[in-house]
Amino acid sequence: MEVVVSVIVPCYNQGEFIWECVNSLINQTFQNWECIIVNDGSTDNTHDVCIKLLAIDQRFKYIYQTNSGVCAARNLGIEKAIGEFILPLDADDYLSSNYLQLGYEKFLTIDKLKVVYGIVKNFGCLDYWGSVNHQFDFVKQLYSNQIHCSGLFRRADAIKINGYDVNMELGNEDWDFYIRLIGVNGFALQMQEIILYYRRKVVSRSSMLNENRNNLKMTNLMLSKNIYYYTFYNIDLVKLVELNSKLSTPEEYYSYDFIVKLLKKKILRNFKMLLSNLS
Repeated sequence: MEVVVSVIVPCYNQGEFIWECVNSLINQTFQNWECIIVNDGSTDNTHDVCIKLLAIDQRFKYIYQTNSGVCAARNLGIEKAIGEFILPLDADDYLSSNYLQLGYEKFLTIDKLKVVYGIVKNFGCLDYWGSVNHQFDFVKQLYSNQIHCSGLFRRADAIKINGYDVNMELGNEDWDFYIRLIGVNGFALQMQEIILYYRRKVVSRSSMLNENRNNLKMTNLMLSKNIYYYTFYNIDLVKLVELNSKLSTPEEYYSYDFIVKLLKKKILRNFKMLLSNLS
């Protein structure tokens, strides 16, 4: 069977949840997939669970790496994948049975499509709805991430942008990844079906993002890396701060280094526009 979609499952001490995760793959209406589980240095029973999975379905593959973080784990999975499409899936989440089928069909019919995703339903300790219906807008994406961690995208596109940035290990790596993946000329589509069931826990990587100013650090890094888009669209940075930070002033939020880069980019862009108008 030809592998079309490679599902990448990073796993760090999530052995108790893996079966529920992988069962949602076994039950997919679209069966042309492989699943690469990347054990990111777990100290629980993840290894034993994965060995059992290899015995029940040859589409499961298993890689161990010393603890390097989710970005490195996803990148390793993408590197080893043989499918045309990639779907990252956290080991404690699971999918609707029709996600791969619906997502793949969208890529066959929509030009310039870079990412397909859908509606998220939260479950666990915080059982409430996740994402809501909306039309993707790249400018809105610059203000706040609209796409959950399990978007479907082409492997070639991910390799072209060098995958996930391992320097963003503390968080916001999906926000950064999708900005770079879609760019000015790309397109993303939210399907109007629930496709991802996202487990909420009292203590998680997401809940820890706002601690120790991690959100500040990661958002600052993400903005600095993607400064071209923020200047191209003349993004209101004060509004962005208000949306993505509880801090009261931009001065608290942005580093001196970021401000300098921003001003240099804007000055250069305005200078080029001036020269173009004079010629």
